[in-house]
Amino acid sequence: MKYIELSTLRILAVLLIVNSHLSLFYNYEYLATGGAIGNAIFFLISGIGLSYSLSKKKIRYFSWLKKRYLRIYPKLITIVLFYISIGFIIVNNTSELFLKLIFPVEFWFLPVISYFYLVIYFIIKNFSIEKIKKIFIIIFIIYLICYFFLIDNQKYSIESNILLKSVFYFFVMVMGVWIFKNYDKLNLKIKYSSTILIISVSIFYLIKFIMLKYNFYYIQFLEHILIIVILLSLLTFLKTKQMRLFQKNRIINNIILFTSSLSLEIYLIHGLFKEYPISFFPLNIFIFLCCTLVGAYLFKKISVLLKIK
Repeated sequence: MKYIELSTLRILAVLLIVNSHLSLFYNYEYLATGGAIGNAIFFLISGIGLSYSLSKKKIRYFSWLKKRYLRIYPKLITIVLFYISIGFIIVNNTSELFLKLIFPVEFWFLPVISYFYLVIYFIIKNFSIEKIKKIFIIIFIIYLICYFFLIDNQKYSIESNILLKSVFYFFVMVMGVWIFKNYDKLNLKIKYSSTILIISVSIFYLIKFIMLKYNFYYIQFLEHILIIVILLSLLTFLKTKQMRLFQKNRIINNIILFTSSLSLEIYLIHGLFKEYPISFFPLNIFIFLCCTLVGAYLFKKISVLLKIK
């Protein structure tokens, strides 16, 4: 793959998302964190990756849309029906079943990104860098309106409101399109990118600690600002010559490509194991990761056999 750093980011994203669901596995549940950063990474690399694929070949809108939806919904519907059948997801009537199949909140990320596909194609194909900057302003205004009316500053709610975080993540996805158009210009020496990354991540968690410890929820908007900084510094860090050489090492490269190819399956299947912290920390994390990885691999193989896209 030309952009090996995107595969690395995909692995990091799914690990952060999965880790944020493992509160039962830690002695201190606050260690189950990173979901917002992981989500943002996925939307960022989606914007970059879709831009790359559309720059390489011409494909009509509805053909492209069909391909994207077949990538997501057959597996999503399959796993939702499986979870319903074993009681992991409860539905009481036909209407609830229909809603779970269209927009399962347990996997909100996938239907949201599928809705983004409806418009991101046109942005990628038709919008210049200058027009994308104007889109940033429009999304930012919408974000401010949603934040003002939807966020409860009496509690941590910035990541619990699907509409607000969808607006933010669409901003991140469009940022991915903009980054692709400037990809070769986005460079920093490793000492600078790593320093910015460490500082931004440290401030992110310091603010989160202060916010939760002292109920300073009126500063929760800073979380999204810092995520933007983390994304840019993380990408530039992985793009450095030293990190690319590391990622292209034959063994490391094979691990990256294999694991990243299972990212969707890992996201869908990990719920089977997150409620059962077998053994003690940190062995329980290792067992969980092994079970999830094997489960994801088997799910992918079964999907191929059953011709589920």
